Amino acid sequence: MNKASDALAKFVEEGKKVLIVVTKPQAKGQVREMAEKLGLGYVSERWLGGTLSNWTQIKSRLDRMNKLKTDREAGKFAKYVKKERLLLDREIDKLTRFFGGLNVMKGLPEVIVIIDTHKEKVAVREAKGKGIKIIGIVDTNSDPEGIDFPIPMNDDSAAAIKIVLDALAMSVEKAKKVIKNDVKK
Repeated sequence: MNKASDALAKFVEEGKKVLIVVTKPQAKGQVREMAEKLGLGYVSERWLGGTLSNWTQIKSRLDRMNKLKTDREAGKFAKYVKKERLLLDREIDKLTRFFGGLNVMKGLPEVIVIIDTHKEKVAVREAKGKGIKIIGIVDTNSDPEGIDFPIPMNDDSAAAIKIVLDALAMSVEKAKKVIKNDVKK
């Protein structure tokens, strides 16, 4: 745990983009809240195959989501009939649910934090293929091979996941303070 926290802090200090992946119901809310507070990217609904290996397509979906949101806020939906507005609102909701956490990412992440490496095998495989560093919770049913910074623990316990997330969040906050202090000097 300490090695993973220190590594994450070092990556953040170096300005690397971090993505957190968790689709477990017991941790979704915690991760979403933590990532938004710290300005990190996250995936909390479902890992879509090709998120890393086909980033240009994901980026086009993010652009579509942002355009629809700005059009709605600018009142450009008024020209549509009620059913068309409803369909556009549903599309915005769906895009936000699946891609909203990736909106802060301007490109591929350089570090990925995976809460359940067994459940998110596709994310692990894509990250390995792209040479992205992996920090992951590895349970007894998971293979730690290929995980750069494994955290051995029970990935089904909400309390255990909260402890890990709090430790990682503290590491990121410390790293951001170091960056802020270096900028002031």
